[in-house]
Amino acid sequence: DVPTFGEVGYPDVTFREYRGLSGAKDMPAEAMAYYENMAQKIVETDEWKTGYLEANSLTPAFMGHEEATEYIRNDMETVMNIFTEVGYFE
Repeated sequence: DVPTFGEVGYPDVTFREYRGLSGAKDMPAEAMAYYENMAQKIVETDEWKTGYLEANSLTPAFMGHEEATEYIRNDMETVMNIFTEVGYFE
């Protein structure tokens, strides 16, 4: 019998599942640009939009490397602050 985040005063807490590509830490910039460009082309196809996003009830949101890195860092910081505040981490 554990309260939800909403019940303890955090009604807007949501958890996301990230989907993306990853590569080696020291991947050359040219390789990163290649895969980022390829991913951008894929997410623009009808097959991606209907066969993957719609079929799995997903929200489309393409982000390049820098934007995705910043977004995930900020999201994780928010989640960790909430977890600490409610006593999950002590």
